[in-house]
Amino acid sequence: TKVITVGVLAVVGIALCIISYFIIKIILKSRNVYFSTIRILGATRKNAKALLRIELFTVMNIAYFIVFGIIELIKNNIITNITLQSLVTYLTLKDFIITYLILFVISMIISNRYSKKLFKKSAMNTYRDEEV
Repeated sequence: TKVITVGVLAVVGIALCIISYFIIKIILKSRNVYFSTIRILGATRKNAKALLRIELFTVMNIAYFIVFGIIELIKNNIITNITLQSLVTYLTLKDFIITYLILFVISMIISNRYSKKLFKKSAMNTYRDEEV
């Protein structure tokens, strides 16, 4: 079962990274107007990066703990689904910690990339990109 667990964790980890990356990217693209406005008002790259990190960290924590709560409901048989219950039996505390760390690293990488991208164009061009 350890081989199966490692295999499943690898697949879930890769899928989690890909899905998280695209979801975070969509969230940030929808926030172009907000960050462009902050930039127009005089925010530096450091300020924008700090705001991005705070926002992504908050969204990541909310999503993580909602999923963690659903997993706990499945473990306690409040949500009854045979497939989900069998999948949850393979998860341990170590898996949850690794998942959290992966999400944290992805959020930090994306916030760094997005803050660089935000300052490549002029503030007005970045602002106009969202309107089109």
